[in-house]
Amino acid sequence: MPLFRKNFKFQIFNFQFIKKYLSLFPFHLSPKKGFTLIELLAVFAIMSITAGIGFVSLVTYSRSQTLTQTASDLKQAIETSRFNALSSVRPPSPACASSDQLKSYTVSFCYNSNPKCQGSDTQGTLIPPGTSYLIRVQCGSNDVLISSKKFPN
Repeated sequence: MPLFRKNFKFQIFNFQFIKKYLSLFPFHLSPKKGFTLIELLAVFAIMSITAGIGFVSLVTYSRSQTLTQTASDLKQAIETSRFNALSSVRPPSPACASSDQLKSYTVSFCYNSNPKCQGSDTQGTLIPPGTSYLIRVQCGSNDVLISSKKFPN
């Protein structure tokens, strides 16, 4: 028996075998190119549902972060006012001269028609409309507005 046959052809792929093998499966490759309308609609529907869920999650996360940040800001304002009151820190304002007695720091919440949140302080500093809370200091008979904040909607 000869080591090599005379009519031997070297082939990397045996296409007849691949064609026969693929014909055993019902989902064999078709000679058509492209996708069917059903396939495109299914992919588009899956992508739309995924994008919708992602958008809802993003909005929920954004709202919870806004609430967390607002609570953190309010806590910081209260702690700063407490620290300044306990340490007798006077604001850099001519209304609180060193001879005036530091009476108190106040955090006022503005709701409906709270009279403390309307108009201006004793120095004429206007309180912005829509303010949610104020930080004030009382030195002697003067009431000085330190800061005001508005809660996000």
